Amino acid sequence: MIYIYDRYMVMSNKRKMSIWLLLLAVAAFLPSARADMQANRIRQSLDRKITELMIMAQQARNSGNMVNAELFWVQARELRPSIPRPSWLNRQPDTGSEQPVLSMEDRLRRIASLPYCDAKLLLDELLVRNPGNKAVRRLYLKMAEQNSDHAEFVRHNSILNPGKQAGWGVHWYFVAAFLCGLFIWQTIALYRDFTR
Repeated sequence: MIYIYDRYMVMSNKRKMSIWLLLLAVAAFLPSARADMQANRIRQSLDRKITELMIMAQQARNSGNMVNAELFWVQARELRPSIPRPSWLNRQPDTGSEQPVLSMEDRLRRIASLPYCDAKLLLDELLVRNPGNKAVRRLYLKMAEQNSDHAEFVRHNSILNPGKQAGWGVHWYFVAAFLCGLFIWQTIALYRDFTR
């Protein structure tokens, strides 16, 4: 450090001035470079969001939901007004590629092959539409038992088998009364032993 200071003191004023100008230019350039990097990040983030919105618009259009497709395109246009309206947004989706409607048995068979967390969502949706569907409840009960989901098992078991309660039922009250009586008897016996 002392060496650098000694070298600086020996330099001519002209050289000192050029070093200071160089340092000043570097100091002036750094904030603008940082601002450019920040602007590039914002632009990339905006481009990514616009791309996602356009992909979602095309997926909505392909599924036949033209209202959502239009909404996604409008959101993308708000972010970048220069985006032209895509030509695929004006055309209706092809209806020739529709999948045939599955019967309830086929649908339940496919749901049974899914992982439990995915199947649970689909079964809940089916039960919301038709709460009295016993086939759906039986499948839900079977899958809940296999995956140790006690809350769902008890829920569907109580609906499918209303007369049969799992566990001891009334017997628990007798056991609890017996234990309370035993506790009171032992407490009284202990009290008598201390008072003698």
